[in-house]
Amino acid sequence: MGRIYFVVVLSVIYGLLWATKKVYHESLGVLIILALLLHIYLNRRWFLAIFKGRYTTKRTLMVVSNVLLLIFFAGTLLTGLMYSKILFPDLPIHQSARAFKKIHKFFADGTLVFVITHTLLHWRIIWSYLRRLKACITEKA
Repeated sequence: MGRIYFVVVLSVIYGLLWATKKVYHESLGVLIILALLLHIYLNRRWFLAIFKGRYTTKRTLMVVSNVLLLIFFAGTLLTGLMYSKILFPDLPIHQSARAFKKIHKFFADGTLVFVITHTLLHWRIIWSYLRRLKACITEKA
């Protein structure tokens, strides 16, 4: 719940830092990858339940958008590794062609669209978590 918010915030920061120095861009990309892996690990029960239960329109939309998010994020990751000039310049898959920069930007933009879609589809869960967090904080104060 809060994990989703964390990933969204990192994605927005990442988008804002698109034109920054490459070392910051690549470092933030690595942090976002780690945050996504943590998010997937913490929500691993979703993968176990994907074939169980009834599929409503909303659930179908959620699954399709999650799969598209995963595809676009994987594309962003792969093209980012291929185009990396600072953190991973010696990878055997490295490509310096400008085409990879454009492909990377395409996947990154798509990822941002699907992160926003993911957040909107899970808004009730996020809002509920934030309300409980606020209640917990004000209770302790």
